[in-house]
Amino acid sequence: MNQVRSLVRKAGMRVFASNVLTGLVVLSTVAIGAIGVLRILEQAAVMTVDWSLAAYAALGAVVGVSIIGGLARWPGAMALARRVDEGAGLKETLSTAMCVQNQRDAWSGAIVEDATRAAALVRVNQAVPVRMPRSWYAPMVAALTVFVVWMTVPKFDLLGKRAEAELAEATEKERNKAEQEAKVAQAKVEELIAKVEGVKKGDGDEASKAEPQSRDLKTPEEIRRAAIRSLSDMKQKLEAAKGGEKLQSAQLMLEKLKQLRTPGSGPLTDIATALAKGEISAAKSELQKLAQDLSAGKGDSATKQKLEEQLNKLAEQMEKVAKDKQKLEEALQKAGLDKGLASDPQKLAEAMKSGEGVSAEQKEALENAAQAQQQASEALSNLAQAMQQMAQQCNNPSSGSQGENGQQGGMSQEMAQAMESVANAMSQMEMSQSDLNNAQAALNEANKQLQAMSEGMGQCDSPGMGACDKGGLTGDGGFGDQNKGGDGDGNGFGRGGAGVSQGGGGMGEQAAAERWEKIKAKTPDSGGPTIGTMLVQGEQVKGESRQAFANVATAAEQEATEALENNVIERQYHDMVKHYFGELAKKSDASGKKPDAKDGKPAVEPAKKP
Repeated sequence: MNQVRSLVRKAGMRVFASNVLTGLVVLSTVAIGAIGVLRILEQAAVMTVDWSLAAYAALGAVVGVSIIGGLARWPGAMALARRVDEGAGLKETLSTAMCVQNQRDAWSGAIVEDATRAAALVRVNQAVPVRMPRSWYAPMVAALTVFVVWMTVPKFDLLGKRAEAELAEATEKERNKAEQEAKVAQAKVEELIAKVEGVKKGDGDEASKAEPQSRDLKTPEEIRRAAIRSLSDMKQKLEAAKGGEKLQSAQLMLEKLKQLRTPGSGPLTDIATALAKGEISAAKSELQKLAQDLSAGKGDSATKQKLEEQLNKLAEQMEKVAKDKQKLEEALQKAGLDKGLASDPQKLAEAMKSGEGVSAEQKEALENAAQAQQQASEALSNLAQAMQQMAQQCNNPSSGSQGENGQQGGMSQEMAQAMESVANAMSQMEMSQSDLNNAQAALNEANKQLQAMSEGMGQCDSPGMGACDKGGLTGDGGFGDQNKGGDGDGNGFGRGGAGVSQGGGGMGEQAAAERWEKIKAKTPDSGGPTIGTMLVQGEQVKGESRQAFANVATAAEQEATEALENNVIERQYHDMVKHYFGELAKKSDASGKKPDAKDGKPAVEPAKKP
């Protein structure tokens, strides 16, 4: 009977295999069809599918459910015995034996014995074959159909979710971009501000104080607006620092140096030229070379005599420009005060203390201008005195140091001390210029980042002469202040040639620096007090002074001439600018001519209102 049971178990395994294959075919067809449906739903933007996860899930489900289904459909022993009887043609021999296997009578024993002999002769693979289902090709048909669907069904937005998702994704990317740009812009400006003495991070950040700290900036526009407010505050702090006495004195000192003229040809020529250009570092280098030459005994008596003459001439020029108070006088005139106060510090202090006819802002500006004038004059006077001391030591006997080729020569100790005093005076001036360059570099960076933030907001309203391109500015700016040079960390400022920037740079096309100006909107006259006046071109009023207009026209013409010479203005605008200021000069000259003695009329027709 054991042989019969073994045969029945083998038959059961083959029936299980057939059931599993049937399950695999059916479930594979269903799974492939589900994948096709998911693909259509994904193309319709109804849902998003992780196809790797979907593939693994489908494979696991098909195999697992097929095995579980095969086990659940495992037939009983009697059913398997009948299945073998039918397949082997035993006419219920095995199934009858299974029924009477526990009986002890002779007939039952004969049935079992007969079944055992028959089981030994049965080939189970023939009696119970493992067959594929009739629809075995269904998974392949389903796979081909899904492939066609996968390749041919286009994307379409059935519920409008794709558009919403794309908009949300684009907004998030733009927000992250704006946030990153804002952080980088503020970090760059703050890094340069840290080098500016008197300006600290966070001081006077009114926009940041006014903005609620807990506010969540969600949109790119809000982030850029916040960055623009912060950069504007930084720019205002830098402009306030530029208006302070220290940086004003450095600016004034450089302007006064530009008035120097080379005191003839000689060993001091390169030093004087460098000082006149505002290149204090270069002047120090040339002074060091001169000291080395004198120490090596290269300077003969004629050279030292020429050096003495040049030093005296240059010191005399410095003393003269140090006493020049034109800037302070102009500031006093603008404030409505007597320009003579510039030459009398005591009276100027009393006028500032009384404050008659001077606003608080004007008072502060005048005090800064006076301090700047004093500091610039002291710096130049110190350099002039050091040069005079150096001149006095030019023909003193040397200290006996050994010169070139074994000659007795060199430089006396007193001469070395005098040259060290000159170098120290230049170092003080160089430090002031470095502070000025640092401030202007930070201001330039603030302007650059403000322009970048404004372009991100889609703005383009700079009053410069550049062209607007895609919301930004390109080309050269208007009559802005340019740095003549220096060895600071960035661009300096002042009217002169191109400055030295951190990136090297040079002439060429670049974005124009935008300008931010506070303006007052035109409002109806309510009959209030007059707080300011402005001169405009028009018909001459009898008894009206035109000197102020002539001064303004002359200053504007000088500034325009410098801008043209330094190629600050694009070449295509040169003729237009020359014509404009030429006409302005004619009107200024006409306003200053005396009337004809015969008829009492002006010699030149006055400018008429356009």
